[in-house]
Amino acid sequence: MEPAGCVNIGSLTSALPVIPYRKLTDLHYISKGGFGTVFRAQHSDWRTTVAIKCLKLDSPVGESTDIQK
Repeated sequence: MEPAGCVNIGSLTSALPVIPYRKLTDLHYISKGGFGTVFRAQHSDWRTTVAIKCLKLDSPVGESTDIQK
């Protein structure tokens, strides 16, 4: 069970579609925050503007951290 407010990375990667970088055009930086960086881009197949969030991970995917130390 994950602590309140936390997401299991394993379930995240299986729930979100993988979008190949070559499908994104006109990539523009929007902002950076505590959880990652956000970009705006055009998806060539969907023909719409999409938001891309690159998550900042404090530890490698799959490696859990003990928050009760």
